[in-house]
Amino acid sequence: MEPQKEVFKQNEEAIISGTGNPSSTISLEVFDSNNNLVADETATVNDSGSFEISFTAPAGSFESYSVILKQDGKVFSELNNVVFGELWLASGQSNMQYPLAQSRTGREMFANQQKLSKWLRVLSVPAYPGNTAGPEFTCAEPQLDIVGAEWINGENLFVYNMSAVAYFFAADLMEKLDMPVGILNASLGGSAIASWLSREAIDGNEEVKNDQLSADDYIELSDWDSTKQDVYSDMTANYNHKIEALGNFRPSGMIWYQGESDASEEEGRVYCDELSTLIHIWRKDFCNNNLPFVVVQISDNITRAAKDKGWSFIQKAQIDIQSKSPNVKTVISADICENDDVHPKTKDKLARRIAHVILNDI
Repeated sequence: MEPQKEVFKQNEEAIISGTGNPSSTISLEVFDSNNNLVADETATVNDSGSFEISFTAPAGSFESYSVILKQDGKVFSELNNVVFGELWLASGQSNMQYPLAQSRTGREMFANQQKLSKWLRVLSVPAYPGNTAGPEFTCAEPQLDIVGAEWINGENLFVYNMSAVAYFFAADLMEKLDMPVGILNASLGGSAIASWLSREAIDGNEEVKNDQLSADDYIELSDWDSTKQDVYSDMTANYNHKIEALGNFRPSGMIWYQGESDASEEEGRVYCDELSTLIHIWRKDFCNNNLPFVVVQISDNITRAAKDKGWSFIQKAQIDIQSKSPNVKTVISADICENDDVHPKTKDKLARRIAHVILNDI
């Protein structure tokens, strides 16, 4: 069996869901590296053939565990090389998607084929999950799974495709906390914030919904299939494919690096409401109304800002969000990143600042 590489948030409820025969009994056993049983739980498969089983995760440490799942006493799944530590969701558009291999520091690391820590765990979410047909097709309803998502660790060179900001942040956090760190890596370059909102969130905020309606961007559920598909701008498109399915995780917090695609004066005026709505609904999804949320302010692009006031509207909204939503911190990038590049390459400096804010301010 191929070794697994999952990470669960330490000292929190760890949830595993799946399918089985209705009314059958699912048992879960968790063993440490010395084969000691540390958790033992059972659940019943419901009438629709699905189950959810959970256990309390142990404290974070550099130790691997095994999780055994049985149906009516017969083993049907075994997760090996499971670790417990800190787990963060990293999402947004191109500055978050920007891969480690292209960053100023990461380029040299990749050229040397440098293997990273095996304790770094990344859930790599495809730009276009396998249950889509690319940017021209999106699902109207939230999906229960992300087809093509894969857990990898730092020893797999594919890890260089992960977000540079998320990697340097995780590496810094791992060193300071002395435990594994995992990243739920879900972003898409060029994506507007409305694509990361659920229908419930949009319909529940009058100003956000009216903005979608006035821009002729609101899509009724009944009209979805007859509408031209665009994963970058369609309301709910990325939420439905990349966020809803992560709801069983209990992350330590979230990092959001987005705003360039909404940088017009008109969109900038409602961005703070949209971001507040996103924070609220994502916290609800992850069952924590006070989950730490870090906003990375978009770059201080002098050329773009001089031409388009919308750039400064977004930057201001990313500051104002701190007083609009609790336990939110904004990380400024202008003084440590290139101000002539919409995609600053000094992601390592920025990531260390994010880690500092998390460890000291929230």
